[in-house]
Amino acid sequence: MEARAEVIIENLRVPARYAVGEPDKMYGEHSESFLADCLFVVTAGLSEGRTCYEETKEFARTRVQGGKRIIEHVNVGTRLADMHVGIEASRALLPKIAWCWDNDHDFDPKMVFLAKAFISDMLSKLYIDALEIWAGLGVQKDLPIERYFRNHFSTLHGGGTPVLDRILDMKIL
Repeated sequence: MEARAEVIIENLRVPARYAVGEPDKMYGEHSESFLADCLFVVTAGLSEGRTCYEETKEFARTRVQGGKRIIEHVNVGTRLADMHVGIEASRALLPKIAWCWDNDHDFDPKMVFLAKAFISDMLSKLYIDALEIWAGLGVQKDLPIERYFRNHFSTLHGGGTPVLDRILDMKIL
């Protein structure tokens, strides 16, 4: 049995020499660079996720199981539809954030963290669904699906975890 505990630290004093940035300021002077890194991480991840979706859709169109193409099975078709919706929602969100930032128009830094959390969660589900559709073939190293899955979960924490993104959003609400 795994033991779990919560540690709560109250009234902790940290010497000024250990502070990163200014008190009550998000990431001090590095915030713009950090935000750009977050956007880059999710944009690159989204690109690979879209490729995984396209390859999975093509596989489902050609793979026959139970006398029909697996794309015609309700479970596979709905998974592919969910993957498509997630990709399109993410693709609509990123340009809006980038445009607002570039044009200094109603830009809110918390939107970067929310987008990163949303897209990271969507991609995690997308890769799991892709593995389910590919079944045993999905984990074979000579097929790209295994690599997409491994790449995503090895880079998922680039620029902070999805949980950290939500916490940062809460801190700057």
